[in-house]
Amino acid sequence: MRIGCNTSTKFCAKFVNHALIKKKNDKGKYDDVVASFVEFDPDNESDSDTLREVQYYWQDNGLFADSICFDAFAISKDVLDRDKYKIFILTTQNKNYENLDDKKIIGLVEFLNNEEDRNSINYIQINPDNIYVLNKPMYNHIGKAMIDSLKYNYSDKPIVLNSTKSAKKFYEKNDFKMINKIPIQYEWRPDNPDNNSNSLVLFG
Repeated sequence: MRIGCNTSTKFCAKFVNHALIKKKNDKGKYDDVVASFVEFDPDNESDSDTLREVQYYWQDNGLFADSICFDAFAISKDVLDRDKYKIFILTTQNKNYENLDDKKIIGLVEFLNNEEDRNSINYIQINPDNIYVLNKPMYNHIGKAMIDSLKYNYSDKPIVLNSTKSAKKFYEKNDFKMINKIPIQYEWRPDNPDNNSNSLVLFG
């Protein structure tokens, strides 16, 4: 399901799209809720402060959070090309995006927008509090929501990524095909007729 994008410059400068995720209710069942996919602004001190807080909270179990936050700092200092390197944030916050609440951030992804024939996902990280739990996690479909958002917004070129062994099934379920075994590398192609059209991306 998709709805028209809000064309307000102030709103869309930061906000990218909404996406459906699942949240556990009081009965242990999952309900659809709307999350926001937003882009890190390297010139916004509030954004930088928020990512530093996320890095602090996630550092023990956030496998890629340190790398994402380090690269966000490098982008802000123009060490990395800000036109190519993009940091996106998935948050349960649905307004006031200029003041992101670090406690509501549930996912981070670093994306490389290449000028060549394909783009790449450098890192993707889900809030460790939603992974390392004994019972059902509070949220489901976090990774899918971020992947779907990237597919929708960058559908002009294939997207490649390196995968861990434990993540192989996730990427295969989301239409990525293995293109290399060592290292494990996957590719999503927008022109693949076998792609699953069940996107969780919403706009507006």
